[in-house]
Amino acid sequence: YPYNYYKKTNTTMKKTLLLFIAILCCITMLKAEEVALTIHVETPGTLADKIFDAGQRPAFITTLTVTGTLNDDDFTCMRETMTSLVDVDLSGITNTTGVNFKDKSNLMKILLPENLTSIEDDAFSECSSLTSITIPNSVTYIGGRVFQFCTSLTSITIPNSVTYVGNDAFSNCLSLTSITIGNSVTYIGYGAFSDCTSLTSITLHNSVTYIGNS
Repeated sequence: YPYNYYKKTNTTMKKTLLLFIAILCCITMLKAEEVALTIHVETPGTLADKIFDAGQRPAFITTLTVTGTLNDDDFTCMRETMTSLVDVDLSGITNTTGVNFKDKSNLMKILLPENLTSIEDDAFSECSSLTSITIPNSVTYIGGRVFQFCTSLTSITIPNSVTYVGNDAFSNCLSLTSITIGNSVTYIGYGAFSDCTSLTSITLHNSVTYIGNS
């Protein structure tokens, strides 16, 4: 091949390499935009809009504080579009039910609404990075499989307000070493602590009248 052919090919390769490096730099700069964000949601279902109005990208938000009222669309936004989210503060929202972070595997810490009355089925199942959660004293009901496969959770206290712990509520919490169950719990469903292979300490009270199999 003539010399000009090799020269042209070499120039094209250099341009391609420079373009590739530029793209990598852009990605690195975007990742540097990971932020902590506080949002007030007046109208349920508008969390995503509020984030964009704040000039932020959902995928780079790592810490989120939300006040106001949320609905299923807002929790879907947090679960599916906030792919870097690890720390969530919901203590200021007014929801009493409907908290749902199922399969949010990178979530590490969450503060629940202070007026929450129930944690429904599967709310945190397979949140495999969850290490810290405080159940508010307002909660009376913990549904089935709520913390199933939360494999990084090491300890938990169920407050005195809770009366019901559902089936498989803590099953396969492989790192769970201790649990304290409040003095109002009457019902513990089947498999509540099945396959909790690290569990060494559990505190129960005379209020318990039923413990299911496994």
